[in-house]
Amino acid sequence: MSTLAQPTPLVDRPSYWNFVSENLSKSSSVLFDRTYAKSVLIDKDDFSRLHDTVFSIIRHSLVLNQKADPSQLDSAPKILAMVDQTVSLQLTKNLALYVELEAAVTECLLKLGVLKGISGIEFPMNVRVAHGNPPPGYMQREDATDYLHSDIWADEPKDIVNGLIYVDGDIDATYMELYDCPESHVKSIESYTGAYKGGSKLAAGCPQIDYSPQKSQLLLFDGVCPHQTVRKGGKTRVSVDFRIRRADPYQCIDSRWERERVPWGKYWHLPQVKRTSFESRCEDELNHLLKSRNEAAYNARKRWIVRLQASSSI
Repeated sequence: MSTLAQPTPLVDRPSYWNFVSENLSKSSSVLFDRTYAKSVLIDKDDFSRLHDTVFSIIRHSLVLNQKADPSQLDSAPKILAMVDQTVSLQLTKNLALYVELEAAVTECLLKLGVLKGISGIEFPMNVRVAHGNPPPGYMQREDATDYLHSDIWADEPKDIVNGLIYVDGDIDATYMELYDCPESHVKSIESYTGAYKGGSKLAAGCPQIDYSPQKSQLLLFDGVCPHQTVRKGGKTRVSVDFRIRRADPYQCIDSRWERERVPWGKYWHLPQVKRTSFESRCEDELNHLLKSRNEAAYNARKRWIVRLQASSSI
């Protein structure tokens, strides 16, 4: 049985993307504008803050997991050089740093005017350290991102909007290939759930978007847009990827919320104020749910917070 909260009015897919186009048209840094995929360069100062936070997250993981000497990791080039020596790198979730990352990204999105009609955001976001070659055994996974796919095929919510920000590293050799989704393909892409490799034929007829990746570039695209990781054997690429939702993340509390693979509990309300600690981020979220009198959502979020703390380095 699922528990339904009072639904927040859902902005439909075409309306949301038309709104994004209208707002991005005011920017001089737009790189492309397709039906369900847009790209723009982030403001220099905002990107600098985001870049520093991302490398603090990577540095923390190198020190904790690789037993690296912190004094040897005092700059982004040094951190990248050490990452390039690894085959794969598991990042440790320091939740305080991920709160800072969320604040940096949402500030960028607010300034671009693309959060109208958005109710939820993935927390923690994902810092991606993509090597020039896939790790051993990675391509045997059903959800290997090197296969053309839509995140919806992994049973993500159908209302998601994907975001990717190129941060640093060898972005010319390891990047995301992206396709727009014609309206005629939306239903078939939405309805498929299964291995990425098996669904690639559904993307036939989706036009590829030709672009040259660059640092500080934000790509915003609908969950129905096919995409894949391309690796050409270069060095490491560092990026941030995240998902936001048009629907209320608490509208439906069911078995999908706390499952191991693709849990919907990772979607929180958009932060209403800037926070610098995980504790204050949690307090804001829980208070919001108390005011809405959604007991099921409040209890589910409390359980999720405990789970998140258990898997973090705090």
